[in-house]
Amino acid sequence: MILRRLILFFLILNPAYSRELWKSLSPMGGGSSSQTLLILEDYLNLFDSFVFKHQQDEKTKLLFNKIMAHTMEFDSKKIYRLLETDTFGGRHLYGNGIYKTPGYFFSIDQKAREEIKNTHFGSSQLVYEALKRADSIDTIYDMFIGYNFFLKKVHYKNYYQSLFGLKDYIRGSLPQLEKQIDASLPKLKEVFDRHAKLQLHTNSDRSIINTKINMKVDMHQIKKYQYGHIYNYLYNLSNIFQGTVKVYDEKEKLYAVFKTDSLNKEVEMEISMGDNFSFYPLKKANKEDGVNFIDKGTKKFKLVLEGVLSLLEIDFNIKKYEIPILYQYTDQMSSAYFEFSQIPSFNIKGNKFTSPLVSLLKGVFSIEQKVTHFFEVLKSGKKGPSYLTVTYFNENELTPESLYFKSNLSVLDNFLLKLGFKMVSKRIIPNDREMDEILLLTKDFQDAFQTDLIQAKREFSAI
Repeated sequence: MILRRLILFFLILNPAYSRELWKSLSPMGGGSSSQTLLILEDYLNLFDSFVFKHQQDEKTKLLFNKIMAHTMEFDSKKIYRLLETDTFGGRHLYGNGIYKTPGYFFSIDQKAREEIKNTHFGSSQLVYEALKRADSIDTIYDMFIGYNFFLKKVHYKNYYQSLFGLKDYIRGSLPQLEKQIDASLPKLKEVFDRHAKLQLHTNSDRSIINTKINMKVDMHQIKKYQYGHIYNYLYNLSNIFQGTVKVYDEKEKLYAVFKTDSLNKEVEMEISMGDNFSFYPLKKANKEDGVNFIDKGTKKFKLVLEGVLSLLEIDFNIKKYEIPILYQYTDQMSSAYFEFSQIPSFNIKGNKFTSPLVSLLKGVFSIEQKVTHFFEVLKSGKKGPSYLTVTYFNENELTPESLYFKSNLSVLDNFLLKLGFKMVSKRIIPNDREMDEILLLTKDFQDAFQTDLIQAKREFSAI
């Protein structure tokens, strides 16, 4: 411990070493590390207001509490009934949010919405529209959800190039990287090390760096630092899910892997980054395989999901679920379109004790057909396949920078599926006490990062 403090003291006396991280992020601030720090500080303050100082009027609070409760039960019918009726035979919900230091106010009340509606940094706009219809088996709800969040006046390209600034930062050995993080983010690393273990593996092949990051929650430390409710929450997740998400291009080349394991309480990510702001395949990468997301035009990828969801000793195995992705970049925007147009390959099985129940679910309740029908409805909505679009709009003559989420979803309302979702949500969604502790832990991380930002600003102002 004494040796570590002496090393940290030396690093503080040598600010050039501790400034390396912030220099690597300088493209965010147009090449200025000081400007980057100001941008990060603004976002951190917004995060604090949005998460910890969020305010709603009574009407909004009551409605959102009901919607959240019904969402955890996957009860589209009850959510639909809460919405206002429109002139087109459907229902809707509109809301606006405004960021005013030190708080964030959101309302669905029409008068209040008109008063706070603007496009300033941190403001937001919500649109939720739904229409009910029936097919030959069940009720279907066609939903449109749009959420627009206004950001700092920073071009998407600047954020993207900052990400690649980190490439050279992590090029060195792991001990060297840990020293740099200790110097740049000492308080944040101190809080992180109390609760989790991070492993970073890099393999540099010429100009391409393959990076694998593994993070594992330290259950002993969580309990030691008196986060008992978080400990119970994570413990109860046990082996409820294990999953892998892989990203392929049109030529079936693998570009990224994301893994999660609730039993071992760990997540893992693997990517390869190279020169010219490009990502590369994880294996056998050639220079022409580089994908640059700030090159104008469109690119096609697909997500492939595989995993196991376990509940009451019954396993729902997703062998393969493909989600096509269309990425587009122009001077005005960058956009990723995720289309839910495929039906996954899956099976449902139990152990020696639950196999009779699985046979009953399959034979009497036709559970496999119900799940397939759910994805068929998702695939064949009233306006085509369901989708999610995430778009970053750069500033233009009509609007400032914003992050816009848009989704069209066709959802099946079925009792058996609702029962299954309700059972899963009770395990996955934290209760009030657990959520309070999660927020408390989040606040610890936020305060630590803010302390490091303040120290970094002092160092750069002294240059």
